[in-house]
Formats: sequence, structure tokens, C-alpha cells
Amino acid sequence: MTQIETEEISLDEIYQLAFNVFSNHGCDTDNATALSRTVTNAERDGSLSHGLFRIPGYLASLKSGKVKGDAQPIIEQNLDSV
Repeated sequence: MTQIETEEISLDEIYQLAFNVFSNHGCDTDNATALSRTVTNAERDGSLSHGLFRIPGYLASLKSGKVKGDAQPIIEQNLDSV
């Protein structure tokens, strides 16, 4: 069986890696920041299936046009919630 080599990187390195990837694939600064924080926090919290693992899927969605990397949400109605 082939052994996979791993390398430990810091949370700052994870954030910077994710930010650079998202920025270079169509995300504006706000969206690249939000996604990078999400990926970094997932790695920090041990939720690896929602960290770096998700980046290829995010990039596929950007590339296909299913999501817009420069989208800015707008609140049309501010309603009460429970």
C-alpha cells in the first residue's frame, strides 16, 4: 500500500492559501475573505470535510458559473424570526 505524505501547515498558511486560490479564480475580496475564514475555521475545529477538502468543489462551482465570485447579497425584507 502506498503511504501518503502529509505536511502540517499553520492556520495562517491555510487562510492565505485559500484566499489566494479564491482570489485567483474569480472571487472578489469580500467573498474570498468569507470563504477563506470558513475553510480555516473548519480546519481549526477539526471539521476536515468542510475545510480544505471543499476547495475543489467551490472552484468547480465558480468555473461552471453556478456561483458568482463577486456576488453581494441584498436584504430585501428584514423580518422578525423566532
